[in-house]
Amino acid sequence: MTNRKLTKTEKVDITRRYGLMALGYAAAGVATTGLMPNLGKYVVGQAHASTTAAHTLRFGTLVSAKADGFLESGVYTLATAIQEKSDGELAIQLIDKGQACAENTCAQKVANGVLDMGTASSTNLSSVLAYSNAIDWPMLWKGRTEIFNYLFSPESEKSYRGILRSTYGVEMLSYYGDMRSIYMGLKYSDRDEIRTPDALKGAKIRISVSEMFQNFTQSLGMNPIPLAWVETLEGMKSGVVDAMETFPSAAAGYGMTAVSAQAIDINFSPGVCPAFISSASFDKLPDRLKEVVYEASWEAQKVAYEAGENANNAIVGSGNAPAADSNYQKLPMKDVRLTDEERAGFATVGGVEANMDMYGKMRSGMDKIAGFDVFAAMKEQADGLAGKPINMQKWWL
Repeated sequence: MTNRKLTKTEKVDITRRYGLMALGYAAAGVATTGLMPNLGKYVVGQAHASTTAAHTLRFGTLVSAKADGFLESGVYTLATAIQEKSDGELAIQLIDKGQACAENTCAQKVANGVLDMGTASSTNLSSVLAYSNAIDWPMLWKGRTEIFNYLFSPESEKSYRGILRSTYGVEMLSYYGDMRSIYMGLKYSDRDEIRTPDALKGAKIRISVSEMFQNFTQSLGMNPIPLAWVETLEGMKSGVVDAMETFPSAAAGYGMTAVSAQAIDINFSPGVCPAFISSASFDKLPDRLKEVVYEASWEAQKVAYEAGENANNAIVGSGNAPAADSNYQKLPMKDVRLTDEERAGFATVGGVEANMDMYGKMRSGMDKIAGFDVFAAMKEQADGLAGKPINMQKWWL
């Protein structure tokens, strides 16, 4: 897979001539094929869809075209594939984050019918859809392939996607993302690599608004501070927080690695973000168009996984074979790769099973929603998928 990226000049020209959605389409095409797609044809197709579509879906996304080179979200793939596979019967009105969505409001806008579709991390979604957290248990999944294998699997329809649909009226479509690392601020530049929980004690860490992450970081002896994503960069620069948690492509794509001295690949929880659609909007579609949305979602999730693997090496630098000019490699930041034994040490101290009293209320709440032991079900999936190669199943079949 090629790793060519659009130049700054190309980005400016495409945005000026064709708009933001075309920029995302071009970036995805160049990254996967190395060739510039026919944007004139693309724009004509967009215009045709907007005038002939039987259904228009308003899609609020958090992803900027600039950051998407790191994130490889598949959002533009999803929007384009829905329109193309429906022969223009479905039109997507893509609205960027500045116009429609913030992390903790996108789900609310979809639930309230202001938007038909949205994106947000599973963690931030949980402020509106509590069961979204069901995959986020700390120190459960071993890595990126395991969580994607689950999200591709029919089992995810049974124990996750289907419950979100029946409980909240939201259909989860394609996912992108990675496992979460901890990033230490610049005051840690002259310190030894952090490889044990003891070395984190007392550090102030920015977390998403998540009880799970609060519990996890407190169990490591850290001081969690909920901080909005848009405030995190300044918080790391100023020292309001000593550390932050997120997944590597997000850290690189939004400039967080530039204010980090160490990236510690604890892989403590999924940093995955779904695109989702309200059931009210989805259920209005005839069955053949519902199938189009599912097929487009599968294609987008496939692209997100494959392109994300490539980007982690070529662009981000967090993969197993990082390029010399990748983000991680160009910075003085220490790339701390934990051994299996070191990661097990974090699980011993910060895992759910080591801190059952902290998670009791959350577990009982999720069990009540789902009607079964949610943590046990997720652990069974995570253990069963550990070490297996990617299997891109169609979860709805």
